[in-house]
Order: sequence, then C-alpha cells, then structure tokens
Amino acid sequence: MSIITLGEILIDFVPQQKGLSLKNVKGFDKRFGGAPANVSIGLGKLENNVSFVGQVGNDSFGEFLIDKLKENKVNTKYIKKTKENPTTLAFVSLEEDGERDFIFYRHPGADTLLSPDDITIDLFKNKNILHTGSVSLSSEPSASATIKSIKMANKKGLLNSFDVNFRHFLWSDSNLAKNKVLSLLKYIDLLKVNIEELELLTNQNLANYDSKEKIFSLAKSLLEKGPGMILITDGKIGSYYITPNYKGFVKTKIVKAVDATGAGDAFTATFLHFLNQELNKVNSIKDIEQDFFIKSLRFANKAGSLVVTKRGAISALPEKKELFE
Repeated sequence: MSIITLGEILIDFVPQQKGLSLKNVKGFDKRFGGAPANVSIGLGKLENNVSFVGQVGNDSFGEFLIDKLKENKVNTKYIKKTKENPTTLAFVSLEEDGERDFIFYRHPGADTLLSPDDITIDLFKNKNILHTGSVSLSSEPSASATIKSIKMANKKGLLNSFDVNFRHFLWSDSNLAKNKVLSLLKYIDLLKVNIEELELLTNQNLANYDSKEKIFSLAKSLLEKGPGMILITDGKIGSYYITPNYKGFVKTKIVKAVDATGAGDAFTATFLHFLNQELNKVNSIKDIEQDFFIKSLRFANKAGSLVVTKRGAISALPEKKELFE
C-alpha cells in the first residue's frame, strides 16, 4: 500500500551566506521546497511507494521540481502544470543557529491554484495514508482542494496525516489559520505540531513550561477533538507522542545545527515510513502498541538530526542505509 502527499511545491532560494538579512545577501542557491513535497522525497528515499499531488507553473522551475521528484522515486502522475501563474518562489534567510526566515512570492503562485476538480477518487485507490499541511489552506482554490482531499480520504478509509507547519506571513490573521485547522481535526488521524503550533491551537503560552505534563495536557485537549495520535516536536530536545492509550517523550541526540530546513519534514517522512508498515499489521490505529512510538520516534528524531547537520533539505534527507546504519 502506498502513500500520497498533497500541498505546496516551490523553489527555495537560500542565501549563500549565513547570518545576514535578506536585504544584505549577495547570492542565493536554488533549492527544492514545499513541506509535503519534501516529505514525499523523504519517503521515496526510504523506498516507499509514494505519490505527490500538487501544481507547478509551466516553466523551468516547475520542470526542475518535477525532475527532482522523479530522481527520488516519487510518482509525479498527479502533478498539474499551469500557464496561469508561475511556480511559487520562497526566499529563506538562514541565521547563525540554522533557523530560518521566509518571504514567499505566491500572490498567487502555481501551487495555490490546485483545484478541487483535480481531487478525484483515483488518488485514493490502493493507498494507506494521505499527508497534508496548513500552507495549502492559506489560499484558494488550493484550500478547498486540500479540504476536499482530507474529507475524501477520511471517507475512503485512509489514515489522514496533517502537519500544522504554520507560517504566519501567509495568513492575514493567525486565528484564521487556527480555526481552519481546528475545524479539520475531526477528520485527522495523525496531527503533527511543534511547541509554537501547540500554543497557537490551544491559546496557551509555553514559554516558561517546566513540566512535560503541561504539554501532554494541552495535546490531550486537541486529541479530544478527533485525532487518534499527536506528535509534538521540541527542537533539539526530542519529541512527544500522545494517544488515547499512551503518552511519552523520546529524547534526541544533540548535534550542531547548520541548516534547519527540512528537519521537520525528515521527521515526518520517517514516522510515516514506520506507520505505513504498521498499518499493514493492525486492524486499526487503536491497536498500535506503545513500543511502536518509541522505536519509530527514535528514528524520526535521528532523521531530523541528520538533516540539520547539512545544508539543503532534499540533499540532506537520509537514505535508508544512512538512517538505519
């Protein structure tokens, strides 16, 4: 059984120098970008049967993105090309600690023009998992296409995976993003957030949290709205998991960060790799044992750590041999 990811696909222009504002950067490197597209490549590198659903411009940048997907064993059958708008561009500023700042050029970009008409029943045949995120919810018609895909996947019995992946500059009001995500939780099986996104969805401030139980308490309040499992990434520390039956924390190895781009996508792809295998062994996600989360998150944390030690999300995403050595 295979996996589909759906959402934004774009070009990241990454400064050749770290620690500078975009105003002062003198040169950029062109990179593959878009969280769901990154996840699809991460899954392809781990030898999963994976397809990507999205839209690029009918231009050289679009061809570059499609070629990268193909190179990494991702099925591109469901990618659309449009002459209406060019491929979306994002300029990403890297700070000294590897953290990023973004400027998007997508008003609109080709990815935002993915239509609900492009979401057909064929997408969901012989699939285990649909993975989406919030960026494609920030513009129409891609928002309606994303919502349609989530509802259709839910109806067809796929596991719905959703990465909040909040980008404040894409929304006129963060409450719009929060409310849109909350409205979809009843269809979501796996919700992935970081600490800041957990704060956003629960209207809480965890700046001075001193206990894991506070995080679990907030996550539980989201769990009660529909998801069967929630993963919370906490930067250099590790990741939390919570289900109706289990909760826990898996520590990660501390590494020197060079570029954080793609770390969350590597984490997600690795967890979905294990989850896809597990779904072939159980009748329901309710039957997944706690040992599964401990094992899979150790590798998901490792994947994220491997990525931050290198520049460039796609080139840094680990191959199967590297991850499991």
